[in-house]
Amino acid sequence: MQYPRMTNKRVFTSRHVVLGDGQPRPATVIADVTTGKIVDILDGVSPRSSFSEVGDADWIDAGDKYILPGLVE
Repeated sequence: MQYPRMTNKRVFTSRHVVLGDGQPRPATVIADVTTGKIVDILDGVSPRSSFSEVGDADWIDAGDKYILPGLVE
């Protein structure tokens, strides 16, 4: 699945994203770098090819590291 054209976005993906229930799970977080807000959270680790409009510097694969979206929002 190709995500729609994304400008000013940063994509974070990890096998350990802690969401509302407090349990880590695979997910992909999309943030708007202009506003600093999370614009979408997708279930599962999305492949780099799903975000062809995002530059390499804006694609972060955290692997097994933990991501806590919204911790300081």
